[in-house]
Amino acid sequence: MQGLRQEGITVTVLPRERWQSTRRLQPDALSAYLDAHAHWQETGPAPVVEGLVPGRENSGLTPWPGVRRRSPARAAVRLTTSGGLRHAVAGWVPPGIFGDAARAAATSVRSPVVPATLAVAPALVVSEGLAPAAPLGPQPAPGKLEEAVDYVLARARQLPVESAVPGGPMPAVLQTVARALTGTDAAVAAPAAARMLQLLSALAPSLPDNRCETEKWFLDDAGRLRKTGHLAHTYRRDNELLTPLLDLAALAVAFGSNLDTVADRLARRVPGSRPWYAPLAVALLCYGTARGAQLPRTYNPQRAAETAVEAYRLQRGMAKAAEAVQRVLSDLAGGPETAVPGVVHRWQEPPGALVQPRLPFGGTAARPIGPGPTGEETQMALKAAARWAEGRAQAVREGDVLLLAPLKAPSAWDRDRAALEDLARLLPRPGLLAWCGVPVVTLGEVS
Repeated sequence: MQGLRQEGITVTVLPRERWQSTRRLQPDALSAYLDAHAHWQETGPAPVVEGLVPGRENSGLTPWPGVRRRSPARAAVRLTTSGGLRHAVAGWVPPGIFGDAARAAATSVRSPVVPATLAVAPALVVSEGLAPAAPLGPQPAPGKLEEAVDYVLARARQLPVESAVPGGPMPAVLQTVARALTGTDAAVAAPAAARMLQLLSALAPSLPDNRCETEKWFLDDAGRLRKTGHLAHTYRRDNELLTPLLDLAALAVAFGSNLDTVADRLARRVPGSRPWYAPLAVALLCYGTARGAQLPRTYNPQRAAETAVEAYRLQRGMAKAAEAVQRVLSDLAGGPETAVPGVVHRWQEPPGALVQPRLPFGGTAARPIGPGPTGEETQMALKAAARWAEGRAQAVREGDVLLLAPLKAPSAWDRDRAALEDLARLLPRPGLLAWCGVPVVTLGEVS
């Protein structure tokens, strides 16, 4: 609403208790509405709403992925069925284009990975209640990645949409990535953006019922891989990228893998000998550009750790993807003599905000520090980082690096620069401190 107010347009916002989405989920209203309008997916007598689960209104519930995460109302409900009591989630589906997408996804996609749809009504989707029992962990079983790739491709086949009209608007995110890759203005970067859009057309478009957010893949109490959530992306609908490549590239972040592994899994499933690395690299840059600005900003210790790992994986993956895409664009421009500047993996100066990856270009490259720390230096670095992080950050190990996840809402680096300089002095070598979405202490070989 803020944009409307800035334009001088009078906006009236009703109190939440008067919203239709809120009133629809009152116990009596919900039961009557489902009796009158719900289409239950299973045969047999229609379930009866026994009541809401107290304290779980608008909380971190798991509705069907098509129901946008910004949905203003959802509630956990208990259903009485012929087989006994069953827990479910009733999610309000807003009217309009995203509501249509949610209903289409809820009724069309059949997969053991997503929550089962129990009922669909004009303004509601009722799905099975899920309780995440375990995170994926740093290295989930290889079979789980295979299952996730199968789900993304199956969903793309089940929910096709018309291809973009030739000559239509260039997606804004591609323009952003192209300017960062080439270091030029929009007019000069246009051929690069067009080339990247051509790479993204390798797979047919699909309805974006959900994006692969890291924290939305989990294992349930039976050990099965499950998926919920919807990326509240910054793309507008009229220039959105409708490609499953974004979902596939995001798997590299969610599963702690790399694009080579995902490209190999994709090549096994799609006929032909097309190289998939470059299209996935473009998709990862687009995904990271949107996701990096939307990482959670309120922390508890567990959430801080998860966010730091995701930020690091995003930044690391985007840096590697940028190298591949830059090679493609350099070939397009006419050879090595016209190659654009290389990407920067590490910064000597920190970025502007905590836990916010950015496109890995520009900045000042960190001075080379030679080989990685010795065993003794690694132990010294771990102890120094632990002392410095007490009360202000949580130390999270991810491979050969130690991530320092902030425990409070992120602040400007200007206020924390002195504290970070103190940390650099505590380390065996100041060059072991770098930035990759979050402060990073190098424990292994430096790249």
